[in-house]
Amino acid sequence: MLGLVVIFSVLRNSETPEISGRQPIRPEKTTQSHADHTTAKLEKENGSPVVATEGKSELRQVSFRVLEAMPEGDAKEEMAMQLAGTTNRSSAAILLEVVTTSNDRAAFRAAATALTHMADDELVREMVARCDSTPDEEVRLRLAEIIGGIDNEAAIDGLIWLTDGKDRSPSDPLMAAAVEGLGRIGTPHAANYLVQRLDSAPQKAATQIAQSLAQMESPEARAAIRSAAQGNKDVTTDAQRIAAIRALRNHPDEEAVSALTALAGDSSQLVKAAAEEALATITGKSSESATEAETDTHAIQ
Repeated sequence: MLGLVVIFSVLRNSETPEISGRQPIRPEKTTQSHADHTTAKLEKENGSPVVATEGKSELRQVSFRVLEAMPEGDAKEEMAMQLAGTTNRSSAAILLEVVTTSNDRAAFRAAATALTHMADDELVREMVARCDSTPDEEVRLRLAEIIGGIDNEAAIDGLIWLTDGKDRSPSDPLMAAAVEGLGRIGTPHAANYLVQRLDSAPQKAATQIAQSLAQMESPEARAAIRSAAQGNKDVTTDAQRIAAIRALRNHPDEEAVSALTALAGDSSQLVKAAAEEALATITGKSSESATEAETDTHAIQ
Protein backbone atom coordinates (compact mmCIF):
# COMPACT_ATOMS: atom_id res chain seq x y z
CA MET A 1 0.00 0.00 0.00
CA LEU A 2 2.79 2.37 0.80
CA GLY A 3 5.75 2.56 -1.50
CA LEU A 4 8.16 3.94 1.02
CA VAL A 5 8.49 3.67 4.80
CA VAL A 6 11.15 5.30 6.89
CA ILE A 7 13.36 3.96 9.66
CA PHE A 8 12.22 5.57 12.91
CA SER A 9 15.52 5.37 14.73
CA VAL A 10 17.15 8.03 12.54
CA LEU A 11 14.39 10.53 13.22
CA ARG A 12 15.43 11.27 16.79
CA ASN A 13 18.55 13.33 17.39
CA SER A 14 18.56 13.52 21.17
CA GLU A 15 16.44 12.78 24.23
CA THR A 16 13.16 14.70 24.03
CA PRO A 17 12.13 16.77 27.06
CA GLU A 18 8.68 16.10 28.49
CA ILE A 19 6.02 18.29 27.00
CA SER A 20 4.29 20.74 29.31
CA GLY A 21 0.99 22.48 28.83
CA ARG A 22 -1.61 21.75 26.22
CA GLN A 23 0.35 19.84 23.59
CA PRO A 24 -1.73 16.76 22.81
CA ILE A 25 1.02 14.31 21.86
CA ARG A 26 3.63 13.67 24.55
CA PRO A 27 6.91 12.32 23.17
CA GLU A 28 8.36 9.55 25.26
CA LYS A 29 11.88 8.32 25.73
CA THR A 30 12.35 5.78 22.97
CA THR A 31 14.98 3.06 22.88
CA GLN A 32 16.37 1.47 19.77
CA SER A 33 14.44 -1.74 20.47
CA HIS A 34 11.23 0.28 20.79
CA ALA A 35 11.85 1.87 17.41
CA ASP A 36 12.67 -1.50 15.86
CA HIS A 37 9.49 -2.98 17.27
CA THR A 38 7.43 -0.11 15.83
CA THR A 39 9.11 -0.47 12.45
CA ALA A 40 8.39 -4.19 12.40
CA LYS A 41 4.71 -3.53 13.12
CA LEU A 42 4.50 -1.13 10.21
CA GLU A 43 6.23 -3.56 7.86
CA LYS A 44 3.71 -6.22 8.77
CA GLU A 45 0.66 -3.94 8.47
CA ASN A 46 1.70 -2.14 5.29
CA GLY A 47 3.35 -5.03 3.52
CA SER A 48 6.31 -2.85 2.53
CA PRO A 49 9.98 -3.11 3.48
CA VAL A 50 11.54 -0.43 5.57
CA VAL A 51 13.68 1.74 3.31
CA ALA A 52 15.95 4.64 4.26
CA THR A 53 16.46 7.45 1.79
CA GLU A 54 19.47 9.73 1.73
CA GLY A 55 19.53 12.83 3.91
CA LYS A 56 17.79 13.30 7.25
CA SER A 57 15.64 16.19 6.04
CA GLU A 58 14.35 14.05 3.21
CA LEU A 59 13.67 11.25 5.66
CA ARG A 60 11.50 13.50 7.78
CA GLN A 61 9.62 14.84 4.78
CA VAL A 62 8.90 11.33 3.54
CA SER A 63 7.99 10.10 7.01
CA PHE A 64 5.31 12.78 7.43
CA ARG A 65 3.83 11.78 4.08
CA VAL A 66 3.79 8.19 5.24
CA LEU A 67 2.15 9.22 8.52
CA GLU A 68 -0.60 11.11 6.67
CA ALA A 69 -1.36 8.07 4.53
CA MET A 70 -1.56 5.63 7.43
CA PRO A 71 -4.94 4.53 8.81
CA GLU A 72 -5.81 5.49 12.37
CA GLY A 73 -4.47 3.09 14.96
CA ASP A 74 -1.62 2.25 17.30
CA ALA A 75 1.00 2.17 14.57
CA LYS A 76 0.10 5.69 13.47
CA GLU A 77 0.24 6.96 17.05
CA GLU A 78 3.65 5.32 17.50
CA MET A 79 5.02 7.02 14.41
CA ALA A 80 3.51 10.37 15.42
CA MET A 81 5.23 10.13 18.79
CA GLN A 82 8.55 9.47 17.06
CA LEU A 83 8.17 12.49 14.80
CA ALA A 84 7.05 14.71 17.68
CA GLY A 85 10.51 14.12 19.14
CA THR A 86 12.32 15.76 16.23
CA THR A 87 14.92 18.16 17.65
CA ASN A 88 17.13 18.98 14.66
CA ARG A 89 16.70 22.69 13.94
CA SER A 90 17.33 22.06 10.23
CA SER A 91 13.97 20.27 10.12
CA ALA A 92 12.04 23.46 10.97
CA ALA A 93 11.10 24.23 7.35
CA ILE A 94 9.59 20.78 6.90
CA LEU A 95 7.71 21.02 10.19
CA LEU A 96 6.32 24.42 9.24
CA GLU A 97 5.16 23.05 5.92
CA VAL A 98 3.33 20.23 7.72
CA VAL A 99 1.56 22.47 10.24
CA THR A 100 0.44 24.91 7.54
CA THR A 101 -0.66 22.43 4.87
CA SER A 102 -1.49 19.06 6.38
CA ASN A 103 -5.10 18.03 6.96
CA ASP A 104 -4.02 15.03 8.99
CA ARG A 105 -4.54 15.57 12.71
CA ALA A 106 -1.72 13.30 13.85
CA ALA A 107 0.80 14.85 11.45
CA PHE A 108 -0.13 18.37 12.54
CA ARG A 109 0.13 17.56 16.22
CA ALA A 110 3.47 15.80 15.83
CA ALA A 111 4.99 18.68 13.87
CA ALA A 112 3.48 21.27 16.21
CA THR A 113 4.89 19.53 19.27
CA ALA A 114 8.38 19.43 17.76
CA LEU A 115 8.19 23.13 16.88
CA THR A 116 7.20 24.19 20.40
CA HIS A 117 10.42 22.63 21.71
CA MET A 118 12.86 23.85 19.06
CA ALA A 119 11.46 27.36 18.53
CA ASP A 120 13.95 30.19 18.96
CA ASP A 121 13.91 33.90 18.16
CA GLU A 122 14.39 33.32 14.43
CA LEU A 123 11.72 30.66 14.23
CA VAL A 124 9.19 32.84 16.08
CA ARG A 125 9.77 35.60 13.55
CA GLU A 126 9.39 33.12 10.69
CA MET A 127 6.04 31.92 12.03
CA VAL A 128 4.85 35.50 12.48
CA ALA A 129 5.91 36.33 8.90
CA ARG A 130 3.92 33.36 7.63
CA CYS A 131 0.89 34.47 9.63
CA ASP A 132 1.10 37.98 8.25
CA SER A 133 1.48 36.83 4.65
CA THR A 134 -1.42 34.39 4.47
CA PRO A 135 -5.13 35.16 4.10
CA ASP A 136 -5.93 31.70 5.49
CA GLU A 137 -7.36 32.18 8.97
CA GLU A 138 -6.97 28.49 9.77
CA VAL A 139 -3.23 28.70 9.15
CA ARG A 140 -2.98 31.78 11.35
CA LEU A 141 -4.77 30.01 14.18
CA ARG A 142 -2.55 26.95 13.83
CA LEU A 143 0.62 29.02 14.04
CA ALA A 144 -0.76 31.02 16.96
CA GLU A 145 -1.43 27.77 18.80
CA ILE A 146 2.18 26.70 18.30
CA ILE A 147 3.54 30.06 19.47
CA GLY A 148 1.41 29.82 22.60
CA GLY A 149 2.83 26.37 23.31
CA ILE A 150 6.52 27.31 23.03
CA ASP A 151 8.56 26.21 26.04
CA ASN A 152 12.07 26.95 24.80
CA GLU A 153 13.91 29.78 26.59
CA ALA A 154 15.72 30.59 23.33
CA ALA A 155 12.43 32.00 22.02
CA ILE A 156 11.99 34.68 24.71
CA ASP A 157 13.40 37.56 22.66
CA GLY A 158 11.18 36.65 19.72
CA LEU A 159 8.09 36.45 21.93
CA ILE A 160 8.89 39.82 23.53
CA TRP A 161 9.38 41.30 20.06
CA LEU A 162 5.97 39.98 19.07
CA THR A 163 4.27 41.22 22.24
CA ASP A 164 5.79 44.66 21.70
CA GLY A 165 4.37 44.86 18.18
CA LYS A 166 3.25 48.46 17.83
CA ASP A 167 1.12 47.85 14.74
CA ARG A 168 -0.81 44.89 16.15
CA SER A 169 -4.25 45.01 17.64
CA PRO A 170 -4.53 43.81 21.27
CA SER A 171 -7.10 41.31 19.96
CA ASP A 172 -4.60 39.77 17.53
CA PRO A 173 -4.33 36.04 18.41
CA LEU A 174 -0.57 36.27 17.93
CA MET A 175 -0.30 38.78 20.77
CA ALA A 176 -2.20 36.52 23.14
CA ALA A 177 -0.11 33.54 21.99
CA ALA A 178 3.15 35.38 22.68
CA VAL A 179 2.02 36.25 26.20
CA GLU A 180 0.99 32.63 26.77
CA GLY A 181 4.37 31.40 25.53
CA LEU A 182 6.23 33.74 27.89
CA GLY A 183 4.16 32.46 30.78
CA ARG A 184 4.87 28.87 29.79
CA ILE A 185 8.64 29.49 29.65
CA GLY A 186 8.39 31.23 33.02
CA THR A 187 11.90 32.61 33.50
CA PRO A 188 12.63 35.67 35.69
CA HIS A 189 13.28 37.67 32.50
CA ALA A 190 9.84 36.71 31.16
CA ALA A 191 8.20 37.48 34.51
CA ASN A 192 9.77 40.94 34.75
CA TYR A 193 8.77 41.77 31.20
CA LEU A 194 5.14 40.74 31.75
CA VAL A 195 4.91 42.71 34.98
CA GLN A 196 6.16 45.83 33.18
CA ARG A 197 3.55 45.31 30.45
CA LEU A 198 0.67 44.65 32.82
CA ASP A 199 -0.08 48.15 34.08
CA SER A 200 -0.27 49.73 30.60
CA ALA A 201 -2.02 46.91 28.76
CA PRO A 202 -5.68 47.12 27.65
CA GLN A 203 -8.09 45.19 29.84
CA LYS A 204 -8.24 42.04 27.72
CA ALA A 205 -4.47 41.92 27.28
CA ALA A 206 -3.96 42.62 30.99
CA THR A 207 -6.14 39.64 31.84
CA GLN A 208 -4.06 37.42 29.57
CA ILE A 209 -0.82 38.69 31.10
CA ALA A 210 -2.13 38.08 34.61
CA GLN A 211 -3.04 34.52 33.64
CA SER A 212 0.46 33.94 32.26
CA LEU A 213 2.06 35.28 35.43
CA ALA A 214 -0.23 33.05 37.47
CA GLN A 215 0.94 29.92 35.68
CA MET A 216 4.65 30.55 36.36
CA GLU A 217 5.66 27.80 38.74
CA SER A 218 9.45 28.00 38.94
CA PRO A 219 10.93 29.39 42.18
CA GLU A 220 13.01 31.80 40.11
CA ALA A 221 9.95 33.26 38.37
CA ARG A 222 8.05 33.61 41.63
CA ALA A 223 11.06 35.34 43.19
CA ALA A 224 11.12 37.74 40.23
CA ILE A 225 7.45 38.59 40.80
CA ARG A 226 8.10 39.23 44.50
CA SER A 227 11.07 41.42 43.60
CA ALA A 228 8.89 43.38 41.16
CA ALA A 229 6.27 43.88 43.85
CA GLN A 230 8.93 45.34 46.15
CA GLY A 231 10.31 47.52 43.35
CA ASN A 232 13.56 47.04 41.45
CA LYS A 233 15.54 48.63 38.63
CA ASP A 234 13.04 47.36 36.02
CA VAL A 235 9.86 47.95 38.00
CA THR A 236 9.74 51.46 39.38
CA THR A 237 6.17 52.77 39.27
CA ASP A 238 3.39 52.11 41.74
CA ALA A 239 1.22 50.78 38.92
CA GLN A 240 3.83 48.17 37.99
CA ARG A 241 4.38 47.17 41.60
CA ILE A 242 0.64 46.80 42.13
CA ALA A 243 0.45 44.60 39.03
CA ALA A 244 3.08 42.31 40.56
CA ILE A 245 1.29 42.33 43.91
CA ARG A 246 -1.90 41.19 42.22
CA ALA A 247 0.04 38.42 40.50
CA LEU A 248 1.22 37.22 43.92
CA ARG A 249 -2.38 36.42 44.82
CA ASN A 250 -2.05 33.42 42.52
CA HIS A 251 0.98 32.09 44.41
CA PRO A 252 -0.34 31.65 47.96
CA ASP A 253 2.85 30.36 49.59
CA GLU A 254 4.76 31.50 52.67
CA GLU A 255 7.18 33.60 50.65
CA ALA A 256 4.30 35.51 49.05
CA VAL A 257 2.61 36.09 52.42
CA SER A 258 5.89 37.30 53.90
CA ALA A 259 6.48 39.72 51.02
CA LEU A 260 2.92 41.02 51.11
CA THR A 261 3.04 41.49 54.88
CA ALA A 262 6.09 43.69 54.46
CA LEU A 263 4.44 45.60 51.62
CA ALA A 264 1.38 46.24 53.78
CA GLY A 265 3.63 48.75 55.56
CA ASP A 266 4.89 50.41 52.37
CA SER A 267 5.16 54.19 52.24
CA SER A 268 2.97 54.27 49.12
CA GLN A 269 -0.67 54.18 50.12
CA LEU A 270 -1.60 52.59 46.81
CA VAL A 271 0.95 49.80 47.21
CA LYS A 272 -0.05 49.33 50.83
CA ALA A 273 -3.73 48.98 49.94
CA ALA A 274 -2.96 46.49 47.14
CA ALA A 275 -0.81 44.39 49.48
CA GLU A 276 -3.49 44.32 52.17
CA GLU A 277 -6.09 43.31 49.61
CA ALA A 278 -3.85 40.53 48.29
CA LEU A 279 -3.20 39.25 51.81
CA ALA A 280 -6.93 39.18 52.51
CA THR A 281 -7.44 37.16 49.32
CA ILE A 282 -4.73 34.64 50.19
CA THR A 283 -5.44 34.20 53.88
CA GLY A 284 -9.15 34.88 54.02
CA LYS A 285 -8.48 37.44 56.72
CA SER A 286 -9.24 41.12 56.85
CA SER A 287 -6.46 43.58 56.09
CA GLU A 288 -6.20 44.36 59.80
CA SER A 289 -4.94 40.80 60.31
CA ALA A 290 -2.11 41.16 57.81
CA THR A 291 0.65 40.83 60.38
CA GLU A 292 -0.72 37.53 61.66
CA ALA A 293 -0.96 36.12 58.14
CA GLU A 294 2.78 35.63 57.78
CA THR A 295 2.91 32.96 60.48
CA ASP A 296 -0.47 31.37 59.82
CA THR A 297 0.64 28.51 57.59
CA HIS A 298 -2.66 26.72 57.75
CA ALA A 299 -4.42 29.57 55.99
CA ILE A 300 -2.29 29.20 52.88
CA GLN A 301 -2.44 25.45 52.42
